[in-house]
Amino acid sequence: MQNQPMSRPLSLLAVTLAALGGLLAIPTAVLAQPAPPAKVDNADGIQRIIESVFMIDFDATWKELHRVLRSTAEPVKGVSSRKILADIDDACRRAHKLFVNLKLQYELYEVDVERTKSAMRAEAYGKLQAEKDGGSRSKAITEGDITAKMVQDHHDEYKDVEQKRLKFKLAVEHAEALVKCMFGKARSLQVEVMKGGTSDVDD
Repeated sequence: MQNQPMSRPLSLLAVTLAALGGLLAIPTAVLAQPAPPAKVDNADGIQRIIESVFMIDFDATWKELHRVLRSTAEPVKGVSSRKILADIDDACRRAHKLFVNLKLQYELYEVDVERTKSAMRAEAYGKLQAEKDGGSRSKAITEGDITAKMVQDHHDEYKDVEQKRLKFKLAVEHAEALVKCMFGKARSLQVEVMKGGTSDVDD
């Protein structure tokens, strides 16, 4: 009975020491966490990748792609399937690169076309507005009226701009079709090789 008064202080001391131990352990746990990775500046690397995509010889690439298509039209004796597939895989990459470069040039051309047509449109609108102010025209000026005036005043230039724009647009669509053709040819050759339809002669 005489030892009972000491049990409570001892219990409080044990709890206090345990709590202090937990508090002292927290900084250690925090310090044990791995440091965040250092931030890497990839700007230069990304820029080099972008520039490499748009470095292309249009004419040479176009001719090479058609050469590959012709060469894969019929099995070539003495040429390994590995070589054929390597050529067509490379051609697929070249075709897509040609497509994105043509599309870029088309979008830039559209900017120039819009600048030219904007000048024509402003001139046409000015003339139509002058007619309206002078009383020779009563109805509201529509977009159709402006286009008609542009064609009337700049027939040859307007026709030339529209013809070039349409040709450019169709050329881009043709390049996109070429990409699909190349990828289709690659899939066909892969199936053919799996069936043993091409020569397996080593390079």
